Amino acid sequence: MKKYLLFVLFLIATTLLFGQKASIDLSFTAVSGSQYQQLDSIKIINIDQVADTFLHWNDTVLTVTFSVVGIGEHTPGHAKILVEYPHSTGSIYLLRVFNPEPDNGILSIYDCLGRTCANVLLDKGRGWYSFQLASGRASLYFVSHLGRSGNETVKLTNTGRSSQTTCHLTEFSFTPSGIGYPKSQILTAFPFSPGDSLRYKGYANNHEVVIHDDPTTSEDYTFHFPGPCQGITAFTYGGQVYNTVEIGTQCWMKENLNIGTMVNSIYTGTPHSECSNNSLIEKYCYNNDSANCALYGGLYDWDEMMQYSTIPGTQGICPSGWHIPSEAEWCTLSTFLDPNADCIAWGVESFIAGGKMKETGYTYWISPNTGATNESGFTALGAGSRGGSGGFNTLGYYTYFWSSSEYSVSDVVYRRLSNDSACVSRYDNSKTTGVSVRCVRTI
Repeated sequence: MKKYLLFVLFLIATTLLFGQKASIDLSFTAVSGSQYQQLDSIKIINIDQVADTFLHWNDTVLTVTFSVVGIGEHTPGHAKILVEYPHSTGSIYLLRVFNPEPDNGILSIYDCLGRTCANVLLDKGRGWYSFQLASGRASLYFVSHLGRSGNETVKLTNTGRSSQTTCHLTEFSFTPSGIGYPKSQILTAFPFSPGDSLRYKGYANNHEVVIHDDPTTSEDYTFHFPGPCQGITAFTYGGQVYNTVEIGTQCWMKENLNIGTMVNSIYTGTPHSECSNNSLIEKYCYNNDSANCALYGGLYDWDEMMQYSTIPGTQGICPSGWHIPSEAEWCTLSTFLDPNADCIAWGVESFIAGGKMKETGYTYWISPNTGATNESGFTALGAGSRGGSGGFNTLGYYTYFWSSSEYSVSDVVYRRLSNDSACVSRYDNSKTTGVSVRCVRTI
């Protein structure tokens, strides 16, 4: 009975002295605007202890450890014990011990019942000693330095118990004081005490965001990167207001472009254009009715849209800071909405992305408007087209969007959405065809 009471008292004492958790988790995530943002890397700087370390994608959690001081408080300039943690080597731990004494100090390892597991004489004088500790069966050990200037004791939680009855301590290096503690070793151990001032630098897409904190418990941090629209929710161009929408890493205009002077389209039966390279922006309106441009945006032949350039990604008739999307940028949009999208397919590129891009309901689409959710916010309307020979067709049934990438001298690749499908389809068409234009922000 007496033995049992002593054991309980010992557990209470160790709980009071060492009850603090020996590690905390710092986890990181990021958003760009309203979208999840994958981090490239995170630099973590301990300002108080002049040390830093890096996390690289896809590692976004850092476990920092600290010594729980119990028997004898640690005093700066006196003994110091660092335990490398977490450990990737099972029951093998790396201990780094600073002995401040010019003569001998003693390093001792005790288990949770107070039994001595190992004793080592620090007989090389003042400096840093490195040891390899092979743990035994105990779940908890106390690492203690005893010297003339006092004691330093830390708790070691044994996460990789071995079948050995007791522990074993092996010295493998010594660095005399004055030579200095190797920086790489400090960075490996990443010294930390609860309340240390930490600076976190998150990196993504050539941007850096900084967070400061003095953590005492596990924390979840979110880096807020500027979204692809850079905070611009709307802007005016040519007297008309355009809204923006962030989709993944891209910023798109939420409405079809409607800029320029309307020209009447005449059906001739042969491919032609009523637009010319005359320093004016010219557009078609469905059925030669300007009210349709106000609802659905203008319809543009390819050369006019490109302002007679053939360079993919050119500004064309888009406002400053925006450009005509290239094939690659349309692919980025499709694959964000549908990771299984096939951007080199001829015909169906994605079976679901079109539904995520279409305006819902039947105001701008003929029933059934299959799969329309507009969850992307792209808000595509069934704007129809002007055929290359001059006639108008498919209002409410289809909408088409040019890319700035040529397929041939006479044809260009475009994207098509339809009222009876949730697909995005990829085809080519004559440059004299008049279709809708969406601009994407230049990053």
